[in-house]
Amino acid sequence: MKRRSLLLTLGIAVLSAVSAMAQPSAKDVFELYNTTVQSYKQDFPTGIANMHKVLEMSTEVGEQCDEIKQKTEQMLPRAYYEYAMALYKNKDLQGTLDNLEKAEEQAVKYSNTEIKGRVEKTIPKLYNVMGTNKLKEEKYDEAIANFEKALHFNPKLLDAQVNIMATYQKAANDEKLLEAMVATKALAQSLNKLDVADDCNTRLKNFYLKRAEEARAAKNYKVAIENFEQTVSYDSTDAQVYRSFANACFSAENWQLTIATATKAIDLNQGTDIDKAAIYHELATAYQKMNNTAKACQMFEKAAFGEFKPNAEYQIKAMKCK
Repeated sequence: MKRRSLLLTLGIAVLSAVSAMAQPSAKDVFELYNTTVQSYKQDFPTGIANMHKVLEMSTEVGEQCDEIKQKTEQMLPRAYYEYAMALYKNKDLQGTLDNLEKAEEQAVKYSNTEIKGRVEKTIPKLYNVMGTNKLKEEKYDEAIANFEKALHFNPKLLDAQVNIMATYQKAANDEKLLEAMVATKALAQSLNKLDVADDCNTRLKNFYLKRAEEARAAKNYKVAIENFEQTVSYDSTDAQVYRSFANACFSAENWQLTIATATKAIDLNQGTDIDKAAIYHELATAYQKMNNTAKACQMFEKAAFGEFKPNAEYQIKAMKCK
């Protein structure tokens, strides 16, 4: 312990003494370097400051200190990285991240590929952890900022992108949630994470379906149709969705789109003609409005069941269907 304290005191003293000199000598550089090498792990901030000073002094002295300068350039990124890991052990996550960023900056500057590689593996995961902590605290803006930093360092970190989606959902920010779902699906597909991509696809379908049904209930059929079109772009196999879609088109008196969506709803419906009577009735009416009597007659015949039977038979008679 005494030896460590002595080294620290010596390091600070040497730094102070050298700082006061107008022109350092090679001996000053060597002494500060040797002291720093021995003591920096006991006091990272001072040790790192000394390393920067060694680089500065080496530049001033010139060729005599080139070897020391090169060694320090390789040691500095490692020191930042080791300091970051020490802070992580003490659960100082923000301090860890700050020093990892500095480690990467110095590693890039001095071409230290080993430390650069370590940082690139570590820092995105830690930002993701930081974001998760902020999300639990319901600090949504801070959570997003950390998840985005994680993606900045590793654009393929799917966990961070999924967490962005979860944050916007929890914050009830629908527009940002929509953007995040699209981005998450795209990233998952690029990484061949089909389970995540499929989950996003389902989320997107349900997102637009909810909007469509809300608009249909409010009799805002134009908006309903726009959202049903988005819904079926994510799932074109849901008979009930097409049934609702066709109804919105029918209510909007968009006869051509009614025919397309109602036909699709009938094709997907596994029930009997009795189960499909309501759809056939809307389809028949759409054909009638489009002056396609032959098709209208055909569809009214299929619609002649249950509550739709009286009107279907009346229309068949009125149109003089054969």
